[in-house]
Parts: sequence; C-alpha cells; structure tokens
Amino acid sequence: MARSAAALVSCAVLIAGLAACGTDTDTDPPAPVTTAPTTEAAADGQAPPPIRVRAGDVDTELEPWTYCWIDRCVDGEEPEDPLSIGSPDSVTVDFAGEAAEFVANFREAGSDECGRNYETDLQENPDGTFTLEPVGLAGEYDVLLVVRAPEGDAAVMFRWDTPEDGAVPEPQAALAIASEFAPLSMSFPDLTLTDLRADPQRASVAITITSADGVTQTIESEATPTACPEGSLRFFTEETARSLEDGQPPHRYEVRLQLDDEVHEATAEWPADAIGGAQPYVNLEFTPPLPTVS
Repeated sequence: MARSAAALVSCAVLIAGLAACGTDTDTDPPAPVTTAPTTEAAADGQAPPPIRVRAGDVDTELEPWTYCWIDRCVDGEEPEDPLSIGSPDSVTVDFAGEAAEFVANFREAGSDECGRNYETDLQENPDGTFTLEPVGLAGEYDVLLVVRAPEGDAAVMFRWDTPEDGAVPEPQAALAIASEFAPLSMSFPDLTLTDLRADPQRASVAITITSADGVTQTIESEATPTACPEGSLRFFTEETARSLEDGQPPHRYEVRLQLDDEVHEATAEWPADAIGGAQPYVNLEFTPPLPTVS
C-alpha cells in the first residue's frame, strides 16, 4: 500500500517513514535540513529531478519543494499559490528518475490540512509516464503529488479544477478492543469513523462484547468530532466508566451506532477479523451502510 501523500509533506515525516534518507545507513548522517534546494545539491545529483506535468495546454516542470533524496533532506514550505493547470480531464506525469510509484492527495483548494481530502495512486503507462484521474466530487483541489523512487521521496503541488466526479472513498470504521498484548481489563477501546458524508449533530455507540467463555458486557460512548478531516468521528476518547471484565478469546463484537436519527449495526470477531498489519483493529461493515459523500 502506498504511504500517505499528506504524511510526506514535511521532511521530518519523510525521514521517519522511509527506511533511510540516504542509500547507505552506515555512512555519514544526512546533511542538515535546509529550506530550499541548493545549487550544489542540484549539481551533485543530491536533489531530485523536476516532475513534469502535462494537462491540457499546460506542459511544465515543477521543482520539488520538499524531499529526502540520496543523503540530503529539504523541508520547504507548501506553495501559497500553487500552479493552476485549469480543468483538464486528466493529468500526465513524467519523471526523469527511476520512479517506483506516484501517490496524490487531493485537498479542497483554500482549506487547511483538515479540509476533506482524497488519496489515490497514479496508473503507470507503457511509455513510463503516469496518469492521474479525478478523485472525489468535481471541484477545485490542491493536489500534493509525491514520487517515491530508490533515491528517496519528493513532492510538488498544483491546483486542479476537476471537471467531473471521480472515485469517492467509502466510509471506513475501525474498532479496537481486545489485544494479544493485554487482557480485556487493561484495554482502551477505540472506534474511529472516516469519510462520512458530514459530521452528524449527534452520535453515540453501544458495543456488546461476548467472549468464548460466556462473559458478556456492554460499553457505550458519545462521539468526539475530530473535525480533521471533515467527516471523521472518534469514540471512547475518555476512559470508560468501568473496566472491562476479562474473558477468553475469541470475542464477538455487536455494534449499535446511532448517527442523528439513523441506527447502523455491525458485527465482527476478534482475532478472526483483525486488519492485517493493524492489530488489534477490526473493520466494521454496517447495515444500513454509513452515509457516503455524494
């Protein structure tokens, strides 16, 4: 799975998310962070090549404003007024380096990092270029485009007024209660919803946990709107009124979620339904489905 484009905006996160900012972890540490690519960096190949963007009448090369490349990291500032490419049907991206992959994050133009955003991988073409299609509802977006190559990661940004709707992510619900690392009595439940159509006025959840040895108990929580990004909710951000009673796995979860006047129900079992690589979370699929952006 591609790493989040938004998470690559700062060089500090680039370093943390990448195995190494350079190609040899046994050599000297990366050069100090600077605020802009230097002539020396470009000359000695320690700055990434520009990313070429072709869209409609626009054919331009964008210099990365933040990157970790070879053994140099630059933590630049996001452009206040990104290049506008107009309203083409799609965007073709070309890169002189050996690009492993591209990922793009669409954020509503003019919003901050908490604006609704969508993320997508670019499709590679037979000629080595990449194609970016619209994502989300048609509108004006600041597109953070990140390349991941053997030498490191680099990012550019442009503004795109998408002419038509693209794929819209379905709402996601992830629940964590039981864990292989601690008994239920020491657990800290967490339920997170993302990509909802809108932030509800009222939201609450009741979860009944039934363990293999017959122990049954229910926990409840009101929602805490995260407001970042829009359409996200978290439950159990405060300690529950009482500790859970220990029980033997597997544990069955019966979830009753209320969003305003609508009730949504879901069931899951831990550990059978645990998300690979995201223990102890399980995905929840609700009936009726959670409200989607449309």
